[in-house]
Amino acid sequence: MTHQAQIVPNSTKRSAIGGVEYIVRCCGVHEKSVHIQQAGKFTQAELLRIRQDHLDEVAREHANSEAAVAFLAQNETSQKGSCECP
Repeated sequence: MTHQAQIVPNSTKRSAIGGVEYIVRCCGVHEKSVHIQQAGKFTQAELLRIRQDHLDEVAREHANSEAAVAFLAQNETSQKGSCECP
């Protein structure tokens, strides 16, 4: 499965501490709130690069998360813990 993250429509707003924040969603399930501090310091090209970096990061996190869940589910019964019960 190819993971592609998108900015949630109408989620971009000015943050309370200055800057810009928005929500990025991957595959309709994995979400992350993103904040760009002091957004006015950047050129438009830099802002687009930062936004793309965030999209790529969220897609990568979602792929890694799904892989971790699959790995752990696959190995649920491969190890058993011990307990010294009284």
